[in-house]
Amino acid sequence: MGWIFLILGVLVVAGTLSKEGRRQLTQGQRIGGFAFGVVFLLIGLAYLFPAPQPPQQPQTAQQTQQTEPTQPTAPTEAPKPEEPPQPEEPSNPPPTLPGLAWVDITLNLEKEPFGFRWKAEKSNVLPGVWIRRASEVDPDTGAEMVVEVYSYGDKVLHYEVSVSGLNAEPTASWLLPFLATAPFDGNPQLESKAWAEKALGQVRQGAPLERRVGEAVFVLSGNPPTSYTLEVSHRDYESWLSQHLR
Repeated sequence: MGWIFLILGVLVVAGTLSKEGRRQLTQGQRIGGFAFGVVFLLIGLAYLFPAPQPPQQPQTAQQTQQTEPTQPTAPTEAPKPEEPPQPEEPSNPPPTLPGLAWVDITLNLEKEPFGFRWKAEKSNVLPGVWIRRASEVDPDTGAEMVVEVYSYGDKVLHYEVSVSGLNAEPTASWLLPFLATAPFDGNPQLESKAWAEKALGQVRQGAPLERRVGEAVFVLSGNPPTSYTLEVSHRDYESWLSQHLR
């Protein structure tokens, strides 16, 4: 293509400058033809001798990384959530009251007229044991009521209720007998309630009263008329507890 433009340019320029061209063409035609011939010459030279390209600067490592196509990476799998560690099974599990679950106590006390709200925490001393605690104030007497339930799994090994205040006796007279009727196997509920009501009038400071029913032990202690406590445990609870508190 460059040679064609070059030859056409030479022929046009030569024709305008020849004697024949001067005779046949007017001055304006010769000037125009000469200009066209020069343009053809320049186009032909541009094709045949292109302008040199400026040298490219070497790319840096960072530019190379940017220009190189990135290879698709395989999608990474999301890390699987770690399962919570399972509690270690103690070699000597605690004895529990047969047939009594901690919810049997807490659920009843959450209802009216009690309205207890529970907080649970794991024991730092007793392996595998959880302690649920709730406290409320009797609006009629101002006495404070505190209930604690010790459980292993779903089962109860010990629970206790305390009533204290300047006017604690009226509150203790209905709360302690109520909790003496917990529905564990072998507990004659009406007899246990009657025993608690009678023991409240007999208990003295430093002289707790005890009752054994099946596998359970009831202990009622206090300092009348300002404080009363009822504890109900498995009969082997104290011996098991002493092994872990040495």
